[in-house]
Amino acid sequence: MGGRSLSRDAEGEPDRTVARTIAAVAEMAASGKPIRYLRSIFIPDDETRLILFEATPAEVVVATARQAGLDPDRVAQADSRERLAPG
Repeated sequence: MGGRSLSRDAEGEPDRTVARTIAAVAEMAASGKPIRYLRSIFIPDDETRLILFEATPAEVVVATARQAGLDPDRVAQADSRERLAPG
């Protein structure tokens, strides 16, 4: 998972960020790097964006983010569990 501050004034930036990220992931995957784009979460009130990838090792995430024109503040390993709501 990569995280970075995002200016509140960046109109349309979330869509551009996602497009650049998906393109970078496709290029990295085509060159044999084990990475997959999962999702992006934008939190405008906190000026934050989280971009979730599936990749090993973490250096692949950093290289992909840089190729997408991003400079992540940090890259962290995340673990996800999905729990289905009753009903």
